[in-house]
Amino acid sequence: MAIVSARVVTIISVIEARDQILKGIESFGLRAYSTHRIRGRGAHGRRMGGFFESENVSFVVVTSPAMALKLLTWVDDEVSKIHPAIAYSAGADAVPGDHFT
Repeated sequence: MAIVSARVVTIISVIEARDQILKGIESFGLRAYSTHRIRGRGAHGRRMGGFFESENVSFVVVTSPAMALKLLTWVDDEVSKIHPAIAYSAGADAVPGDHFT
């Protein structure tokens, strides 16, 4: 078993940015990611879902440190210019190692 150092990248934005973010993640050649509808409060107020309010969406990608840097830069340069968005990464040990190189 090969354990590798990886990064967990989380991107949070408004639901309207979902398609742009999906296309962006896939344009980097990433095929494995998770998406979640989320509720909460941030700089732009409450996002609680329901009939009249939209939820936010989050994307979680486990990837190499180099790709994590590319994703964070892309969110800052592209996504956040159009939609409210944040992104962050954290270190992780991951298996199987060949998935994250």
